[in-house]
Amino acid sequence: MRVIDKRNFALHGNVDPIREQIEVVYFDGRRPLFNTPGNHVERFFEHLEAIHRPEEVASDYEAVHAFLWEITECLKPRMQAFFKQVIGDAYPGFEVHKKRATRILPDHVMMGMLPSMLYDNDLDVKW
Repeated sequence: MRVIDKRNFALHGNVDPIREQIEVVYFDGRRPLFNTPGNHVERFFEHLEAIHRPEEVASDYEAVHAFLWEITECLKPRMQAFFKQVIGDAYPGFEVHKKRATRILPDHVMMGMLPSMLYDNDLDVKW
């Protein structure tokens, strides 16, 4: 239940804004300006690593894995294969129109940047 509660809190926005903040963000028109320059996708992942204890993450993974394995053992072979495909996906989801489980996001993170646009690490902002 602890793993499910943590997932629900994160999904529904029940977060600790002090513990989980990355930094203060200021806006200049529509463009966000950060105190420290750099790739903020990478900084986000580094921050997630910093606020979670590795032992707890491993324990959560093992608990969820054991639970999913128990579910798998209760299924018929045909459904087992489908279930393993869904739980093996990094970002599983449900396609409403086709009424089936499917993939939501790719396994990689991509970031596109336009060469002519100034980004936060290109701006000389003084606070």
